[in-house]
Amino acid sequence: MKNFINLIGCLFLIVFSGTHAHAQQQASFSLYNQFEGIYNPSSVPDEYTIYEHNLIFGAATRRQWANLSTAPKTQFLKGEYITQFENTFNLLMGGYITNDQAGPISITGVSLRLAGIMSNYDPVLGGISAGLHIGATQYRINTTSLQSKYPNDILTAQNTQASKPQLSLGVSYYNSFKHGIFADTKLNTGFSITNLGFNQKVFKDQSNEFDLTTNLHYYAYAKIRKSFYSEQALEFNTWIRYTQNIPMNADIHMIFDVNDNFSLELGLNTSGTAHGGIGLNLYDIFSNDNLMHIEYAFNPSFLQAGGAFGNTHEVSINYSFKR
Repeated sequence: MKNFINLIGCLFLIVFSGTHAHAQQQASFSLYNQFEGIYNPSSVPDEYTIYEHNLIFGAATRRQWANLSTAPKTQFLKGEYITQFENTFNLLMGGYITNDQAGPISITGVSLRLAGIMSNYDPVLGGISAGLHIGATQYRINTTSLQSKYPNDILTAQNTQASKPQLSLGVSYYNSFKHGIFADTKLNTGFSITNLGFNQKVFKDQSNEFDLTTNLHYYAYAKIRKSFYSEQALEFNTWIRYTQNIPMNADIHMIFDVNDNFSLELGLNTSGTAHGGIGLNLYDIFSNDNLMHIEYAFNPSFLQAGGAFGNTHEVSINYSFKR
């Protein structure tokens, strides 16, 4: 029984370890600009601040540590809408569906996002936002798949599952500078707390039980985007993550947009992982004034164990337009 519990514990750490093997307990993506709303419910999408698109749909798939058959696999869907009231207050509403699986352990989360955007002028150009995620996550352990290895363990007799509510809070600030040395520069920054409350769930049967406990996650981010002639732009962004008893972790990325049609991403993570990405913008596919952004990310590891685990691959598609 002890070996079985140890196995479950190891697999649980893997499924929630995130991109960089640091015990993240929620879905992890490296393409932050497409999915930053997962980590901060107040963050205002780039599609809105850059293209003035207020209706956004997105999907992503991620394969972590490709050399391992039981390594995490993640799928994600989102929809977001920003109201167009002619005043200083607008609403950002959205919905997310996330699925993670690693070996016999899988999670599925559904959440709603609601944020208020307050501005003194055009909300596309700048403002302050505060938001929350509220939803539920189901945890499943396919213990019957391990019955051949542990035939005498009572926990392998039937699959185990449990659900728990989820709550996240965040605040953000963004601004577009039009004059001086910061002309044509956009600034975004924010702070959030995820996995707030509801931090324990117990799996049990007639003779055994074990606890599944999630920790608070703290996120801070900052993005600076400078536009140049011919619709070129250069962006630097950083995401800092902290979880109790885990070393602080930071991603630093550089994004170069070429003529607003093609983008390149390069970056590093403090845990020893590199980041590379390539993106493509397709305009006016179904109607006027819409955008489809397709991006691929590749994350090799510099750590000695990274070669054995394999690299991480991620693909995302975002479609946005003005309504």
